[in-house]
Amino acid sequence: MKKLRIYCTESERETIKQSAKAEGLTVSSYLLRKTKNDLYERAMLVELVMLMIQLIEAQVVGEEVKDDLREIAQSVMDGEAISEARERISEVCRLADQSDQRR
Repeated sequence: MKKLRIYCTESERETIKQSAKAEGLTVSSYLLRKTKNDLYERAMLVELVMLMIQLIEAQVVGEEVKDDLREIAQSVMDGEAISEARERISEVCRLADQSDQRR
């Protein structure tokens, strides 16, 4: 098995050690698990952005909703957590639905 070096600050190193310990894992196992989760998160990111683009291109949502979705998509591409983006998308859809019901 090959060794993998990860460069980080001392405080990041301590945070990693504490997180691994809290989950009952070795640092190595913790980092491997995080890496696998990151791959899953990236796949979810691609799917999320693709769906948002489909909504933006659809003729069924208003310009304000499209602008909100574009802004969320950009935020995700800039590093916003997918969980936060999901919450924001839910809020945009909820508000759009309420707006449609008032008409």
